[in-house]
Amino acid sequence: MQLGKTIRSRWPYPVTYFLQWTTGTCSSPATAAFGAGAHIHPVAAETNRNKTIVSAFVEAINNRDWDALDALVAEDFVRHSASAPPVRNRDELKQFLHREFETFPDAMESIDDMVAENDRVAVRHRFRGTQTGQMGPWPPSSRILAADYLAIYRIANGVIAESWAEWDNLSGLRQLGHFTSTT
Repeated sequence: MQLGKTIRSRWPYPVTYFLQWTTGTCSSPATAAFGAGAHIHPVAAETNRNKTIVSAFVEAINNRDWDALDALVAEDFVRHSASAPPVRNRDELKQFLHREFETFPDAMESIDDMVAENDRVAVRHRFRGTQTGQMGPWPPSSRILAADYLAIYRIANGVIAESWAEWDNLSGLRQLGHFTSTT
């Protein structure tokens, strides 16, 4: 695994393999990724499956594959964040992402670090995009925002059920030229 690369380097197989595995048409992630006869310890398999779900989620966002999000995110998904308004279901998440891409049409996310235990996956993400659209009260700046953010995802029944995500809004506003005070 190479850190800082786009998600395609983490799951080098088509999303269809992931979907086959999660929908039961393929027996395991090892079979999906490495072919028949591959074996993974059950605890490791669960951890790998949860990490794969989050990786596929980021890939779907980068590819603007809204249909794939239906297979990856629970209908009653909830995102908790002090950095942004709450998201209380999958449709609100899609609306948030659509607005984000209106503001940052070239936005891309990568995964820099990922750690999983039980039903939780913790990720240090990197967001990068050029602000060419309105962002709340701030006009387009044509500047690039490069920001790390942290998220913890809870996986239930093979989909992302909940997340906690935080990022530094003040740093972002400074990068985009919307906040210049040093105090």
